[in-house]
Amino acid sequence: MYAERVLGIIRQRMVTRWLGAGLLVAVLAGLSAGRAGAAEDAFSFHRDDVLGTSLDLTVRGVTKTQADACEQAVLTELKRLEKVLSTWDSNSEISRLAAAKGPFTCSEDLFAVLRACDLWRTRTGGAFNAHLGEVLDLWKHGAKTGAVPDAAALSAAVKKVGAPAWRLSPSSRMLNLLRPPSLRVDALAKGYIVDKALAAGAAKAPHATGILLDIGGDIAAWGSRGSDGASGWNVGVADPLHPADNARLLTTIRLVNRAVATSGDYARYFEIGSKRYSHIIDPRTGRPAGGVTGATVVAPDTMSADAVVTALCVLDPKRGVAMVNYLPLTECLIVAADGKQYTSRYWRNLEVASTDPAVPKVARAGWPKGYACDVRLSLRRHRKRPIVAAWIADGNNKPVKMLALWCKQSKYHRKLPRWYALGAFRYTARNVTRASRPAGVYTLTWDGTDSKGKPVPAGTYTVMIELAREKGTHATMSASIACGTTKTASAEMKGNVEANGAEVRYGPARR
Repeated sequence: MYAERVLGIIRQRMVTRWLGAGLLVAVLAGLSAGRAGAAEDAFSFHRDDVLGTSLDLTVRGVTKTQADACEQAVLTELKRLEKVLSTWDSNSEISRLAAAKGPFTCSEDLFAVLRACDLWRTRTGGAFNAHLGEVLDLWKHGAKTGAVPDAAALSAAVKKVGAPAWRLSPSSRMLNLLRPPSLRVDALAKGYIVDKALAAGAAKAPHATGILLDIGGDIAAWGSRGSDGASGWNVGVADPLHPADNARLLTTIRLVNRAVATSGDYARYFEIGSKRYSHIIDPRTGRPAGGVTGATVVAPDTMSADAVVTALCVLDPKRGVAMVNYLPLTECLIVAADGKQYTSRYWRNLEVASTDPAVPKVARAGWPKGYACDVRLSLRRHRKRPIVAAWIADGNNKPVKMLALWCKQSKYHRKLPRWYALGAFRYTARNVTRASRPAGVYTLTWDGTDSKGKPVPAGTYTVMIELAREKGTHATMSASIACGTTKTASAEMKGNVEANGAEVRYGPARR
């Protein structure tokens, strides 16, 4: 009853034929056969503003030249598919479809995505639906005007969502429109792009022992993490109730030739008045979903994971778990709005002991209960993110706690001289699946404890941020803020060559 998935890779040229629900990353394992003499180093690449979010790529078992070729192949494939699937580009193929008045012949990629949209709409009982463009436009307009969309307008738009929009002809890839389409395929198309990009990169790195591609929290994994013989990759799952980039993980899973995607109401939202509404719309009502705060899905391919996790954010948690239990090689973790967790039948088999560098929780910090110091950092839209270190210092400029270090290769640590001179901090980068956030925007939180997990007294503390590039610029930012009482406080850091600026806030913790 389930369509088969096949991905064939030819070393010099990749040809993908769509047969069903997604691309099987596991088939890539054949590329490692015959490997001889390749390096065991891991090469990591990070870029911002990729598909409106960030990209992280790690390649193992190859030389630097081969890793660079892998990255370039990934980026080339991303650029190619943006021209097909981007609804933000008026010249893309999917935008031309939206403007079509009659039959439309689709490329292989567009047809694959549209066919998958129909498939997952059926499988999820309508909880996933790619025809929400008009409904989303109403909510975007409401965010601009400060008024919740009119109920009658929403009702009319929802009726269109439920009506068939096209007929697909697989033999000719012809699409016959039944009504003007109002497409928003982002929830599924990003996963398709991740799968294709990983395949393209793997084809250029046939001797790699492992590749991990993360675009905005959608992660596709192939091969081994390293030369220790361990199979797969450890991937952290962000806690939707505490989603800061440096916050304690909800759990850690082992990903072996599969994909994982996360969605939730905490990273992107509509703000109307003083209230936030989830950006995830229930196709059945036209209103933001509210019963689930976050969900994570492991599936054979990223596109399937994307479709399922979107549906889980709409469905009742128990019904969502029941659906996942019927899907092959698919598992899920759901966090309801009340914080209760729901898992599929074999989810716990994926979990491993956490290597989370976050400091262990303490029984009670010295600050008022529920208070925290939050930092929102906005980096400039460079393609590559700078190396960044962030930490807390006390009134004597002594380090109190490390917040973040975004630099996976230790040879570049000296590019951050102020941080490096402290000597007391060493921090391990981690792969984390989370809901997609805006490009270049990162959040950090401090809970009022030091590096050993001990509560700190009330007082004035300084948030320090240091930024640099492998070759080029260096900048620092800082802001002092009073913490530890029931009085809220805020401060701003001015921008520089690497950052637009940062906001620092002390008060009741917020997502």
